Amino acid sequence: MLILDRSTTREQREAVQKILGYVYPVKWDSFTVGADGTMRSYTKDSVVAELDGGKTAEVVLRRHPGNTVQPEVIHNLCYWGVPRNDGLSRLTASDRRLTSTVERTDP
Repeated sequence: MLILDRSTTREQREAVQKILGYVYPVKWDSFTVGADGTMRSYTKDSVVAELDGGKTAEVVLRRHPGNTVQPEVIHNLCYWGVPRNDGLSRLTASDRRLTSTVERTDP
């Protein structure tokens, strides 16, 4: 399930879905777009994202401690279908909270 920030436009949503097909070139059993999420805060040290105002779920990612106070960034990492990148920030999940489940319907 893909969850996007509620400010994402329809065109951006369609583009993200298409790009994910290239990044993860696998056969998906199903692919759905879930309820909108919100990135509550983003700094060089942490990211906080939530669903339904934090009532459904929340995740907190913190900067991985490196040799300096700057974020640890990995450049040109070959990752699945992406041969290079401009830099991936290394963050560690420090808090995950899920307060309800996504209902699944099997065929």
